[in-house]
Amino acid sequence: MFDTIINMIKAVFNNEGLKQEEEKPNVDLRTMTKKQLEEHGRSLGIELDRKQNKKKLIETLENASV
Repeated sequence: MFDTIINMIKAVFNNEGLKQEEEKPNVDLRTMTKKQLEEHGRSLGIELDRKQNKKKLIETLENASV
């Protein structure tokens, strides 16, 4: 038990235990092509169908990132 407490304290002071939210780069989805939107979606783990119109693709990405 004492080892667990020591490891927790070490984790906090080494910033291993403090998870800070990573700032996402500001991406302007409206200037991207449908192919670029698809690639961006894949990088986020979202599979998009390019058969949909650009507006639908952007809505899907925005809803998934919220």
